[in-house]
Amino acid sequence: MEIMTLNIELIIDKLSRGVSFGLYDNGNACYFADGTRVNYHDLWAAIRILNKLGNGHKKTLFELYPDNFLGTFPYKYSNYRLTKRILGMIFGVV
Repeated sequence: MEIMTLNIELIIDKLSRGVSFGLYDNGNACYFADGTRVNYHDLWAAIRILNKLGNGHKKTLFELYPDNFLGTFPYKYSNYRLTKRILGMIFGVV
């Protein structure tokens, strides 16, 4: 139980600081932009706490975090990181 509380506190901290996040591998894995992988259920527990939402709410991640939620992607996060790194090398963006 204590580990779950620490994970939720970590997620709350990242969301409060505006760290971007996305769902990868068809929504099976959630990663923050800094590479931290979090449990999907812990993510929603943290979101419910931050936004004072009940379990039956109808809000989406895009509605709650339009500037931070990157979206849901069919590929793995490692593919995203590799693509980002290659594009950064080519275009000098990253």
